[in-house]
Amino acid sequence: VGGGFDAGDNPKMTSLSVPMLAFVGYGFAASNNPKLTTLSVPTLASIGPGGFSVAFNSEMTSLNAPMLAFVFGSIWAGYSDELTTLSMPMLAFVGGGFDAGDNPKMTSLSLPMLASVGSSFSAGNNIAMTALSVPMLASVGTDFSVYGCDKLVRFVLEELDTVGDHVKVSQNDKLVTVSMPKLLGVGGDFNMFENKKLVTVSMPEAITVGGDFNAYDNHARVHYYTPKIKLVADQIPDGGDKISCDETCSAPP
Repeated sequence: VGGGFDAGDNPKMTSLSVPMLAFVGYGFAASNNPKLTTLSVPTLASIGPGGFSVAFNSEMTSLNAPMLAFVFGSIWAGYSDELTTLSMPMLAFVGGGFDAGDNPKMTSLSLPMLASVGSSFSAGNNIAMTALSVPMLASVGTDFSVYGCDKLVRFVLEELDTVGDHVKVSQNDKLVTVSMPKLLGVGGDFNMFENKKLVTVSMPEAITVGGDFNAYDNHARVHYYTPKIKLVADQIPDGGDKISCDETCSAPP
């Protein structure tokens, strides 16, 4: 398809399968289909700047795009009340943003090949999600957000080295550990708040935070391992967490 593919706003459509579609020049949309239960695009490999929009499908249980590798616009796969499975195992590049939030029955989000997101990455309000895995993600152009995921215990961003704007990790009731071993800097604010069981935040290579370091209302004994980070007093709001490190840490006490 040289232009766009739009299968949205079909109140009686229950399934959508496009078995031979490999390329969409602009965008692929299949949103606002209240009875759609399954969407399958087994050979779709590339979508243009119009992005991939599959949202507000209240009965959809699975979204499978096993060959999708490049989306030059944004991906929006949220607000689907029954969605349990989102599978994009080959996805490597998203030119815009990636949003897979507000899917209350989705138990895990795994994107094993995703390396770059041009705009924001968001996985918020997935209250059943126990696992988040993006092991190859190296750069996020604007914001990285994980919030309101009540069952998420830990996540590791093994390759993430750059976030262009803000980091937000908040209101994850069972989150214990956050690790970003290669993160070098955050362009905007670093927001880590209301994670009541959080005890470890590890960013051993992080050097700069462009905005404020907003860390508060986490576990009383949360430990921030940030031995290289450079902060000034104005970056840490009054009443925030103590930024505790080992003896090599350069952050203020």
